[in-house]
Parts: sequence; C-alpha cells; structure tokens
Amino acid sequence: MRITLLLSLMILASYVHADDFKLNDGTEYKSATVSRVEPDGIIVIILTGVIKLYFTDLPDAVRQKYHYDPYAARRFAGERPESAESQRVQIAAAEEHEAKLAAMAARGAAIASGDQQSARARASDLSLEAHEISSGNPFESNWETSWGSYDRSYSYGKRLLITVRDLARRALFCDVDVYFIGRPVFDASSRFIYDRKSFRPQFRGRIEISGPVGAADLHSSALYQKKGE
Repeated sequence: MRITLLLSLMILASYVHADDFKLNDGTEYKSATVSRVEPDGIIVIILTGVIKLYFTDLPDAVRQKYHYDPYAARRFAGERPESAESQRVQIAAAEEHEAKLAAMAARGAAIASGDQQSARARASDLSLEAHEISSGNPFESNWETSWGSYDRSYSYGKRLLITVRDLARRALFCDVDVYFIGRPVFDASSRFIYDRKSFRPQFRGRIEISGPVGAADLHSSALYQKKGE
C-alpha cells in the first residue's frame, strides 16, 4: 500500500507545471506553481512560500489565460476584502525570506569548499602524547614436575594514557587512531600490528582531553618436556 501511494504521488507531481510570472511593475516570480485561481487573482507556490498575484497587477496575456472577469473580481473582493497593503507586506516577507535562504546557501557553499590553509592552521594547534601506564606478562602453570617439565599459558597486556591538546580552543573534535605493534619472540626483526583503537574526542571548548586506551591481551602457551621423560 505504501509503494502504491508513493507512485501515485510521483505521477501527480510529474504533471505539475511551473510558470514564470512578471508583474506590471517589473517584479518577477520564477518557477511558480499555480495552486488555485480566484476571481481577483491566482494563488501561486514559490520557493519561499505561498503568495497571491492579483490580476490587476498582471499583464493582459495572463488575465486572458486565467479568464479574468473584472465584475466577478469586484464582487469577490467585496466578499473577501484584502488590502493592497497586506499584499505588499506578504510579498516583502517572501522576498526577505528568499534573501535569507540565499545567504544561508552561500555560507554553506563556503564551508563545504573549505579553506585548506585554515585547516592546516587548526591541525597545527593540536598535540598528542602517549604514555604507557600498565603492562603485564603473567603466566599460569597448567602442570609442572620436580624434574623440570611443564606446560604454561602466558598472556600479555598493555595500556596507554592518550592526551590530546587544543591550545587554541578552535577544534570541535579530532580523530585518533592508536596502533599496538608487537614482534615475534624468535624473530626480533619482524613487526606486526596486533590491535588498533580508534576514537573521536569532543573538545567542547576544553584545552586537554586524556583517557586510557588498552590493547587486547596476547595469549600464548609453552610446553617443555625434559629429555628422557
């Protein structure tokens, strides 16, 4: 049912036709959609809202297109009086709203385009420190004999204290990636990344943000049997 309704709305929308209207005083309304025709004017939808264009302010071609009848217009105006002043106020409000939208669009485009030099300046305001605050290499003996054979399980953990500073207090947030690097016991020349932590500190006007970051524990086991056993 939802799909059928959506398709129906799309089909109806495809038949909506937008026109450009130019008043006798030179005021133009681009891509205006006629919502309703009244005896003394037409109600149109523009980008900034809904307004009424009176036939007395429109050229003859538009009056003929929408079958303007001066007698019916006067009668309708008597039943529903609207002053020219209220129309001018409505148009002025619509134009002011349109100007605000244009200004907002311009600011948005400037932000989207970005200023690379300003971005580099903000990056240079940040500093990062990392200190190891705890590490451990405990083992558990599963079995062990008096003559030296054993089976042991090992684990290794590490925790860092990460500190990020924004001395200029201009950054809203930053992205931090912490990589934990290990090396095999029997190959000291090799390195590998065994864990990665990512987080996004929110400054909210603060100069410094600190917090612990821990890596996942590494686990291994060793089995030793004395010769002859």
